[in-house]
Amino acid sequence: MRSWWRADAKAIARAAAILMALAIAAGCAGPGGDAPAPLDPLEQNAVNALSLGLLGEADDALHAALNRYTMRDDLEGQWRIRHMMANLALSRDDVAGAREQSEATTSLSGQLESSAIRYESLLLEGRVSGRDRPFREALRLATSDLQRAVCYTYLGETERAA
Repeated sequence: MRSWWRADAKAIARAAAILMALAIAAGCAGPGGDAPAPLDPLEQNAVNALSLGLLGEADDALHAALNRYTMRDDLEGQWRIRHMMANLALSRDDVAGAREQSEATTSLSGQLESSAIRYESLLLEGRVSGRDRPFREALRLATSDLQRAVCYTYLGETERAA
């Protein structure tokens, strides 16, 4: 019974991490204080599939949405999709896939010139690489106590996260 619970707990934790990343990515998508544009239906399909744990369907929808955003030259859309793809790869223990998408989000964040997007890209880079430098860089961009607490938690400095 316990091994079943551990496996389920791990899956639940991964799903929660994906959903948190989706929520954060959606919050970072809009420039300045503007409300973000409505999601493309393909991106919404990916979000829905991820929420339901339908990872194959999510993967298909993410690739379709990325193609659409690439054709439209929508850099923010590409960033959101690649961020989700990286988190999905991490949930599958696909470090190479996560690294590829993380590098793409870093490149896109430089083009978008958004500190919120740069912050999220750095968190992703740190999670993928296992290095502290991205988290320390993200800490300098943090604009709220919650963002600072996230950085400190990833750095293993939980006493500073409170």
